[in-house]
Amino acid sequence: MRRLLLCFALIARAAGAETIELVNGDKLSGEIVERNAERVVLDHPALGRIEIPIEKIRPPNPGLFGSSFLAGWKRTFQLGASGAQGNSKTTDVLAALDLSYADEERRWAFGAAYRFGVADGETTRNDAFAELRRDWLFRDSRWFLFANGRFDYDDFRSWTYRVSGAGGVGYEFVKNERFDLRGLLGPSLTKEFQEDQFFVEALVGLEAIWKISKNHSIGLTNRFFPALNDLGEFRNLSILAWKWRLLDEPGLSLIAGVDNEYQSAVASGSKHNDLKYSTSIGIDF
Repeated sequence: MRRLLLCFALIARAAGAETIELVNGDKLSGEIVERNAERVVLDHPALGRIEIPIEKIRPPNPGLFGSSFLAGWKRTFQLGASGAQGNSKTTDVLAALDLSYADEERRWAFGAAYRFGVADGETTRNDAFAELRRDWLFRDSRWFLFANGRFDYDDFRSWTYRVSGAGGVGYEFVKNERFDLRGLLGPSLTKEFQEDQFFVEALVGLEAIWKISKNHSIGLTNRFFPALNDLGEFRNLSILAWKWRLLDEPGLSLIAGVDNEYQSAVASGSKHNDLKYSTSIGIDF
């Protein structure tokens, strides 16, 4: 009976524990009581308190294929599909890639996605985007600089291909373990190739990340682009994403997202709003 109670106690402690992977592949789970640049002190449920030199710990997110490529980056591939059979036959597919990296001096973020839809044998959606963002951070300051580049392709928009670039200054209004709120301000340039239009714009942005719990988070981004060379015209991009982490090993998440772009000036027969929504499974790699 005593052994059974001890077993239940160890399981209860391990349920809320963190896992450390050593460079030799071994894994230790327990409560981290101290962490610094030289060591990690782990309170193991069976072995007691263990001091582990930092060089013995495998860094999170090691590089791809045993190399240093993308080492330390968070990497998630998303795949989603939906369909219907009956009065109508529809199929929608989403494939997306998200990469991010952050340290005390910089932040990187890369995102790309492709959507394709068919209804009753007719293509209803065929679009893609790729975006790269770099932030330069300053120690002990809420201010930062940013640069952003984006490519868009959409078979059902009047411009078909679009390239944009922006840069400027950002400010961290709120920054803690549970909630981040940032503002962005700077100039932006946009080229629409099919329509052969060029816009000089301003970028006014707001970004929020709310970590509801260890496994749940919500992100909201809104970017407003008033045209400076054609006063009165503007576009607005809003993105809402919810992520629920299902498994730590392997990293598996359920991701739901909605994004909408409003463009004030569109070709005849085109809609001002382009609303997209998706549900996908995210796999960390």
